[in-house]
Amino acid sequence: MPTEEKDSRKTPVDAPKADGDELRVIGVPRRRVDARAKVTGQTRFADDIFLPRMAHCKLLRSPHPHARIRKIDAARAAAHPGVYLVLTGKDLPIQYGILPVSQRPSRRST
Repeated sequence: MPTEEKDSRKTPVDAPKADGDELRVIGVPRRRVDARAKVTGQTRFADDIFLPRMAHCKLLRSPHPHARIRKIDAARAAAHPGVYLVLTGKDLPIQYGILPVSQRPSRRST
C-alpha cells in the first residue's frame, strides 16, 4: 500500500505545524480574529461613532459626467441653519478638484 503524505495546506487552522511549516502562509486557511464580531454586528466602524457636537460632511458631485461647471451658487447652502462651511472648487488650491484620479496630466496645457 502506498503511504499518502498529508498536504500541509489542508491542515486545520489549529493543528500544530511540522518543523519549517510555521512560515508557510500561502494556501493555508487562517482564522480571522475579527470575523465573529463583524458577522454579528458587534464591530464598531468610524461611521458608527457619534460624539456630542460632531459636525458632518456632505460631498455633492455633478450628476453630469464630463460637464463643464460654469458657476456654483452656494449662498443658499451657506444660509441653511447648522451649516458651518461650504467648500467649492474655487476654495481649493488644485485646479482639477480634490481627487488625484481626477487630475489628467495628458490634458494639461504646458
